[in-house]
Amino acid sequence: MSKIIRKFMVFALATAFGFSAFAFRAGMSADAVQAEVQQRLRNGQSLEVIASAANAAGISASVLTVALIAQGQNASAVVSALVRSGMPANTVVGAATSTGQNFNTMFTAALTGGADPASITPPTAAGGGPGGGLGGTFGGSSGPTYGGGGGEGVSRS
Repeated sequence: MSKIIRKFMVFALATAFGFSAFAFRAGMSADAVQAEVQQRLRNGQSLEVIASAANAAGISASVLTVALIAQGQNASAVVSALVRSGMPANTVVGAATSTGQNFNTMFTAALTGGADPASITPPTAAGGGPGGGLGGTFGGSSGPTYGGGGGEGVSRS
């Protein structure tokens, strides 16, 4: 193959995937992934293309899920695309629910993406996973209680 044809092929691939197509790298910080996702979305890349490139580079499924949702992408579409790209469904669903998404909706989106239902575990009261917070909800601890009782200086009237 001549050098001109090779250069043309490299240019064509770079144009097809956008010039940042090869910027995902293993070990990227969450901020770097966020910036890369933002650039790729601005360039018009689909969720499937972004997910595949990130998966091939070894980007964390959790970090990518949160980055895409933070950029305003539909959470169900994000979960489906990431699962289709081969990212672990349980990790993707867990990350999506940690952003406030409904577990059942994310579970259904993962199934749409081809996930094995047995590979996804719902959050439990014993875990500290998604859904935590004040009030004693899943994984959270109840807030402080205020009031007297039992102390020496408390009036019992």
